[in-house]
Amino acid sequence: MAGNYFSTDTIAAVATSLAGDAGVGIIRLSGPRALETALLVARGLDDPQPRYLLRIEVVHPD
Repeated sequence: MAGNYFSTDTIAAVATSLAGDAGVGIIRLSGPRALETALLVARGLDDPQPRYLLRIEVVHPD
């Protein structure tokens, strides 16, 4: 099932420690709808570039 098995999935994964207080929160997005998803929940995401770390504020999509 390798190859196209995951090609249609868009995933969001917490990439920061969930134990205790963290100074930095990192959420990784990947997949064909990653940009669309990020634009729904991120404030300060003006001109995103692939493979760059950005400082943004995550907000409720409403």
